[in-house]
Amino acid sequence: MPSIKLYANLRNITGKSEVRIPGNNLREVLERLIREFPELQAHLFTDERVRVIITLNRQTLDQATTLDTPVTQEDKIAIFPPVSGG
Repeated sequence: MPSIKLYANLRNITGKSEVRIPGNNLREVLERLIREFPELQAHLFTDERVRVIITLNRQTLDQATTLDTPVTQEDKIAIFPPVSGG
Protein backbone atom coordinates (compact mmCIF):
# COMPACT_ATOMS: atom_id res chain seq x y z
CA MET A 1 0.00 0.00 0.00
CA PRO A 2 1.23 3.53 -0.69
CA SER A 3 3.13 5.38 1.99
CA ILE A 4 2.06 8.87 2.97
CA LYS A 5 4.44 11.35 4.53
CA LEU A 6 2.78 14.05 6.60
CA TYR A 7 4.35 17.43 7.30
CA ALA A 8 3.98 20.33 9.75
CA ASN A 9 0.63 20.52 11.56
CA LEU A 10 -0.62 17.37 9.77
CA ARG A 11 2.11 15.44 11.54
CA ASN A 12 1.12 17.04 14.84
CA ILE A 13 -2.55 16.15 14.35
CA THR A 14 -1.89 12.48 13.62
CA GLY A 15 1.14 12.02 15.86
CA LYS A 16 2.83 10.28 12.92
CA SER A 17 5.25 11.40 10.25
CA GLU A 18 4.39 8.55 7.89
CA VAL A 19 1.49 6.14 7.48
CA ARG A 20 0.60 3.41 5.00
CA ILE A 21 -2.95 3.59 3.68
CA PRO A 22 -4.44 1.25 1.05
CA GLY A 23 -6.19 2.56 -2.04
CA ASN A 24 -6.33 2.28 -5.80
CA ASN A 25 -6.23 6.04 -6.43
CA LEU A 26 -5.49 9.26 -4.56
CA ARG A 27 -9.15 9.80 -3.66
CA GLU A 28 -9.43 6.39 -1.96
CA VAL A 29 -6.18 6.91 -0.09
CA LEU A 30 -7.23 10.36 1.17
CA GLU A 31 -10.71 9.14 2.14
CA ARG A 32 -9.22 6.26 4.13
CA LEU A 33 -6.67 8.59 5.71
CA ILE A 34 -9.52 10.81 6.89
CA ARG A 35 -11.43 7.81 8.22
CA GLU A 36 -8.38 6.87 10.28
CA PHE A 37 -7.72 10.48 11.35
CA PRO A 38 -11.07 12.35 11.10
CA GLU A 39 -9.58 15.58 12.39
CA LEU A 40 -7.64 15.86 9.10
CA GLN A 41 -10.84 16.50 7.11
CA ALA A 42 -10.85 20.25 7.74
CA HIS A 43 -7.14 20.50 6.99
CA LEU A 44 -7.19 18.55 3.72
CA PHE A 45 -10.39 19.81 2.08
CA THR A 46 -12.52 22.92 1.84
CA ASP A 47 -15.84 21.74 0.49
CA GLU A 48 -14.73 19.66 -2.51
CA ARG A 49 -11.40 21.44 -3.04
CA VAL A 50 -8.06 20.14 -1.84
CA ARG A 51 -6.44 22.60 0.60
CA VAL A 52 -3.00 20.98 0.76
CA ILE A 53 -0.04 20.41 -1.52
CA ILE A 54 0.22 16.78 -2.60
CA THR A 55 3.17 15.13 -4.28
CA LEU A 56 3.16 11.70 -5.85
CA ASN A 57 6.63 10.24 -6.21
CA ARG A 58 8.10 13.76 -5.79
CA GLN A 59 5.95 15.23 -8.57
CA THR A 60 3.69 18.04 -7.37
CA LEU A 61 0.07 17.55 -8.28
CA ASP A 62 -1.84 20.67 -9.22
CA GLN A 63 -5.54 21.42 -8.94
CA ALA A 64 -6.02 20.18 -12.52
CA THR A 65 -4.76 16.74 -11.52
CA THR A 66 -7.64 14.49 -10.70
CA LEU A 67 -7.89 12.69 -7.39
CA ASP A 68 -8.71 9.62 -9.48
CA THR A 69 -4.99 9.35 -10.36
CA PRO A 70 -4.08 5.67 -9.84
CA VAL A 71 -1.56 4.73 -7.16
CA THR A 72 0.41 1.55 -6.57
CA GLN A 73 1.74 -0.10 -3.46
CA GLU A 74 5.20 1.34 -4.15
CA ASP A 75 4.07 4.94 -4.54
CA LYS A 76 5.19 7.67 -2.17
CA ILE A 77 2.67 10.39 -1.39
CA ALA A 78 3.57 13.50 0.56
CA ILE A 79 1.06 15.97 1.97
CA PHE A 80 2.08 19.50 2.92
CA PRO A 81 -0.19 22.15 4.44
CA PRO A 82 -0.44 25.37 2.43
CA VAL A 83 2.29 27.88 3.16
CA SER A 84 1.42 31.43 4.03
CA GLY A 85 3.29 34.33 5.39
CA GLY A 86 4.44 37.76 4.58
